[in-house]
Amino acid sequence: MPWEDFYEVAGGLLKKFPLPGELPLEFGRELDGLGRALTAAEPSAVCAEAVPTRERLDTARTKHEQVRGRMIALQEELD
Repeated sequence: MPWEDFYEVAGGLLKKFPLPGELPLEFGRELDGLGRALTAAEPSAVCAEAVPTRERLDTARTKHEQVRGRMIALQEELD
């Protein structure tokens, strides 16, 4: 059965994985800020702030989609 397939990962091989000498911290910092913005655009955050209106929810959804897209782009850049 597929759910009974088990895999073992040899962690020792990760020691040989090449990493850059200097890590791009600006991406991590920007992702952190974007994560906070994404949380603020969640419906629950919009509703907690004030009585939600269709306009406020639509604005938050647009913001959420934009922020998420930027986060995906930054993650791709990090990869």
